[in-house]
Amino acid sequence: TLQSLSLVIQLGHPLGQRCGYGHVGHKDFVVIHTNSIHQVTLWFCGCGRKPALKRTQLLRASWWPATPLNPQTCAMIQVLRQFQTLNLQGKLSVYNFYHTLELQTDGTGLLKVPVSLTVLNIPVDRFLIFVLGSNAIILSNGEGVPPYLNGEKGG
Repeated sequence: TLQSLSLVIQLGHPLGQRCGYGHVGHKDFVVIHTNSIHQVTLWFCGCGRKPALKRTQLLRASWWPATPLNPQTCAMIQVLRQFQTLNLQGKLSVYNFYHTLELQTDGTGLLKVPVSLTVLNIPVDRFLIFVLGSNAIILSNGEGVPPYLNGEKGG
């Protein structure tokens, strides 16, 4: 795992900089990415009079937390968009998508994958609701089609 390789991810600071007031996230923090499911060591920024909430720091890094309070798992926005595309175009279920990620994480099936299908469902559902709600608001305001639905980056 990335955690066993001593990788430490510091949120809220440029790459390579540590926060003097940082605090460690959950000891078995899990990040779901397009290439596999990773366990990482994560530090949250504690700078300023009122440091940003953990979920805010994760979202700023394009990581979608599975829970809003004390997150232990998150899915990267890229993997959520990838699932959305595969689901809409290829009718791929969350179940099959999860098992693909599980195989990419450990193709032998000998190691325990650090997150379950149920945990993946939470950020997927919330992300899709957010995207649908955002599109409805944008379209109802008469602002036209959101840029990311036109194939542009962003949003």
